[in-house]
Amino acid sequence: MIAHVAAGFRERIGRPPVAQMRVTGARGEGRTLILNVDLIEGSPETIRTPLVASSMAIGICAAPRTGNFFSQGRVLRVEVTRAGRAEGSTTVDRCPGPAGQGLTAATFAAGMQSFVGFEESGMTIAAIRPEGNAVIVTLAFPAGASVTDATQDFLQGFCQRPADLAPFFGSGLILRVDTKIGERDPLPGPPVTACPPAATQADVDPLVAEVARRAQWPEDTAVRHVTLRGEGRTLVWAGEIAPDWTGPVLPGDMAPVIANTICAGAGGAAFFTEGRTLRVEIRAAGGASTSATVDRCSVPAGVDFTTAAGAASILQPLVGMGEDGVTITSIHADGETVVLVFDGPAGWRRGDTAEELNGVWLRYFCNPAFATSPFFDGTPGIRIDTLEGGRQPIQGRRIAGCPAR
Repeated sequence: MIAHVAAGFRERIGRPPVAQMRVTGARGEGRTLILNVDLIEGSPETIRTPLVASSMAIGICAAPRTGNFFSQGRVLRVEVTRAGRAEGSTTVDRCPGPAGQGLTAATFAAGMQSFVGFEESGMTIAAIRPEGNAVIVTLAFPAGASVTDATQDFLQGFCQRPADLAPFFGSGLILRVDTKIGERDPLPGPPVTACPPAATQADVDPLVAEVARRAQWPEDTAVRHVTLRGEGRTLVWAGEIAPDWTGPVLPGDMAPVIANTICAGAGGAAFFTEGRTLRVEIRAAGGASTSATVDRCSVPAGVDFTTAAGAASILQPLVGMGEDGVTITSIHADGETVVLVFDGPAGWRRGDTAEELNGVWLRYFCNPAFATSPFFDGTPGIRIDTLEGGRQPIQGRRIAGCPAR
């Protein structure tokens, strides 16, 4: 058994590192398997010898033919170096999962506890716990961090050797990566039941990758925790409906608006050429995602987003959207001002509603990367007019620029 496992590890010698670790040697001494592992130059100091040993043990225990490795007195000794310098050694004498029975969420999570506290590039593994047949990994980020796609980023490391993870997913286990930013409650990620097909950044269309890289989304809107990523020639825009938002937020409504703002940005007219598409995925808090895909703009390419007429035409998909009985009934240009008309039931305008509406739309238009071109780069301003049951019009104040940052 030891000779067989050692031979498998020796096949990894010379291969690219996995999770900052590179196997440099494997041999047997009696009933002890000795693995030499080097942490690559620049690897985080939080990767310590016990964490490396736990990782190696889990890999051995997950494989069907070596799940009973730690029987009959066999042990694993992991000798660790960091960039060639001695770091330490740890001996492991048990498997986190029951021999010959595959892994359970509880035993897998128990075996991964040494990874809790691991920190890299501002991300910390805050918790690893079982929940039914799922293993929940919580990644913590500092307040204000811009997190693109925590699940995909985690899977890149988790699935670097898919064959090693086949027993995990093959046993019906589920992986979920939750994201915690600052003191907010963790945002549950989507359930993952298999490693994604092997892909490299080279597989993502360069223009899709560029839009995904520079795009951002303000947190204080109907949709939060927005992430953008490239999948081949598809830009995926994904987010979760804010729990305090009561109105409908439908991918089919948002996708045309997002597509139009992409097209209006610098070079955006070329985005929906050569087979590129945009997929908008929206998930209710803790629920399933719904999505919509578009492959074109709803306005002619080249419409100038910095003129009132151009901006009004780009925003036409917003007409009809609303919440609590208040709906956008019209978007049009009035000279160099874009006018959004809201209509609602009697009394809806009481209080500070007008200023609240102004604040919402300022956040929308003043997010420079969402539209890929700031709204106020040209001359148009914004004005919000309101009605009650189609009557009693009140003209709002003209907003001529974004607030100072």
